[in-house]
Amino acid sequence: MNGRYDDEALRKIDNLLRDWRESKAIRMDPHLIDLLWEVHREVGAKEAIWIVCGFRSPETNAMLRRRSSGVAQFSQHMLGKAIDFYIPGVSLEQLREAGLRAQRGGVGFYPTSGAPFVHMDTGSVRHWPRMPEAQLASVLSKGQLGSASGSDGSQRSRMPGLLAKLFGVVPFPPAKPARPAEQFASAAAKPAAKPA
Repeated sequence: MNGRYDDEALRKIDNLLRDWRESKAIRMDPHLIDLLWEVHREVGAKEAIWIVCGFRSPETNAMLRRRSSGVAQFSQHMLGKAIDFYIPGVSLEQLREAGLRAQRGGVGFYPTSGAPFVHMDTGSVRHWPRMPEAQLASVLSKGQLGSASGSDGSQRSRMPGLLAKLFGVVPFPPAKPARPAEQFASAAAKPAAKPA
């Protein structure tokens, strides 16, 4: 609202994305919510986003690391900056491509997981597993997601975050958080050892 995120809507989102194993929540990065909305819109999804994992407490992360070598010690999930998800009716390849084109953080591709999903975070720009250079070049040649104009040259309108819209709140524009960025800065200073 008035160029700021709506705190009540963000609290609802934080609760939705909480660590259900520990019943703990953290303030999720609002830019992650904006990224989800842009990806949802870009792929033309008609269904809701299905969340596999949002916030992950250090205790849950440690437990998952004991069970799997693919869980990062300093996971972006523990910082409230990552989400694992899928959208019924949209291929994981389409979601990965949209995430890569957004160039806003990490994009992980897990098509053979027990519940196949794509990981996106607002950490450093990277992706895994590696794609052949020609395939990556083809994806990126389609232009960056969320650029000022669409592929037809028309101006794209700013849209509210998807989850905020689902909760009936329309924060406009979605680019400026109401809380100081310093809250995320100390957590973001810890690099991820490997993809979450």
